[in-house]
Amino acid sequence: MLSANDNNHSAKSASGGTNDEKTNLSTSLKTGNLDLFMNRWRQYQEILNRAPGTILTRGNSLNHLITFLIQQGVSDIYEVRKEHLSSYQKELFYRLNRKGRQNQPGTLNNDIKAMKSFFSFLKIEGYLSYDPSRDIQYSKEPRALPKVILTEKEIKKLLKTPDIHNPFGYRDRAMLELLYSSGLRLSELLNLKPVDVDYEQGLVRVNKGKGGKDRIVPIGKIASKYVENYIKLVRIDLQRKKNNEYLFLSLQGRQLCGRQLEWLIERYTHRAKLNKNVTPHTFRHTCATHLLQRKANIRCVQEILGHASLDSTQKYTQITITDLKEAHQSCHPREKDPAY
Repeated sequence: MLSANDNNHSAKSASGGTNDEKTNLSTSLKTGNLDLFMNRWRQYQEILNRAPGTILTRGNSLNHLITFLIQQGVSDIYEVRKEHLSSYQKELFYRLNRKGRQNQPGTLNNDIKAMKSFFSFLKIEGYLSYDPSRDIQYSKEPRALPKVILTEKEIKKLLKTPDIHNPFGYRDRAMLELLYSSGLRLSELLNLKPVDVDYEQGLVRVNKGKGGKDRIVPIGKIASKYVENYIKLVRIDLQRKKNNEYLFLSLQGRQLCGRQLEWLIERYTHRAKLNKNVTPHTFRHTCATHLLQRKANIRCVQEILGHASLDSTQKYTQITITDLKEAHQSCHPREKDPAY
């Protein structure tokens, strides 16, 4: 465990205030103020060069944890026991999300991962002599397949829905074409800047994608042409209203937000009369599935999607079972014999 001098040194490095402020911060650290330890954790994550989105998401999870602990009468970090954290895990399990449903195991595990990250930091830095979260186990996650995959006919119908004779319809067509061609995540698409798109070479640069990783993604000639025309003919007018560096802009010249794109896709799905719950991520699932159905190398698809593990990409191979069925029907000798 850190000595009193070590704690004082850590507190000084975390604050640029007066000596009295530094003394108060050091005293607060010793008394186990949860908020101050949260700040120390955030600084540590930044030192480790964690992605800003990861720090924000885990920080939000930890805010829920701290609120829970305070409600349980625990305001001092040294009072936290495994029993408190086990109760918190149960609370997460029974908590309903904004849709009024219980959260999936993957969502629960993200909260547990944030909790373990926090207490691991406190143990490593010597603030705690043991990690109360060490024996908290993750929930078993079922290997779920994507629920909504569009057929080639459906995706073509959806792509043609925006009115390209309208500037904003043209912007929407460019976004949808780019989503389907590249398999980008929602946040990756909305954070693109014009300089990130090489429409002549058919390439898109993703900066700080999931996990803070950069990657280069190929895009097709149709998507490239729509993005090029959008930049040259539509975006230039939108940007005049408000100087903004992002690629896809709103009517007010601001960066589009995720909810706006989700709403646009819902509207176009309805217009296309597709009886499916299509989201921005559906384009990613559909892109990966169609690539694999047309015999793309799974390692290449992994690179395009930016998956850290091949396991994440292999789930799409299970969706292409229709190819296996067709091969079985056309090649298995017994399939040529008449049925009863």
